Amino acid sequence: LQKIFDITKITVFFLEKIKNIVDFEKVLEKNPMDLKVLKEAKKMGINLFIASGFRSYQTQIDVYQKWVNLDGVDKANAYSAKPGYSEHQAGVAIDLNQIDSSFSSTEEFKWLMENAYKYGFILRYPDNKEKITGYMYEPWHYRYVGIDLAKKLYNNGNWLTIEEYFGIDSKYK
Repeated sequence: LQKIFDITKITVFFLEKIKNIVDFEKVLEKNPMDLKVLKEAKKMGINLFIASGFRSYQTQIDVYQKWVNLDGVDKANAYSAKPGYSEHQAGVAIDLNQIDSSFSSTEEFKWLMENAYKYGFILRYPDNKEKITGYMYEPWHYRYVGIDLAKKLYNNGNWLTIEEYFGIDSKYK
């Protein structure tokens, strides 16, 4: 979805104009969409923490360019969004705990698979859905979509991607 629409292009102008007035990273850190799930998990003995949250346009440029320099454009596009297309830039995505595939074998991941949707989150890039989402499997990357849509995408444990649900592809246009 974010490869089709430049989801932050519209807001970048606004953010640039008022960035000296408001510290958006602090505002987003306090946003209930990314804290309630963490608090509820903690009550159940599950240790979740945000490894990466909101990113500015410049930070996304730096992140993307780092991966392009290491692996080339084609490979980088499979795991890093181009600047202006990042869910992190839009403030709707968080990376939890360890940013590597071993996260999928943790109790925290298992808890998220059974509970994230209750708080409006989805596993954005599930295993074996790379051709659908356009991105490699990222067990640490969760997107806030709201509780109603998250319940539909949860699909009784048979997770659907945003692309599958809306019948779209995720190719850069």
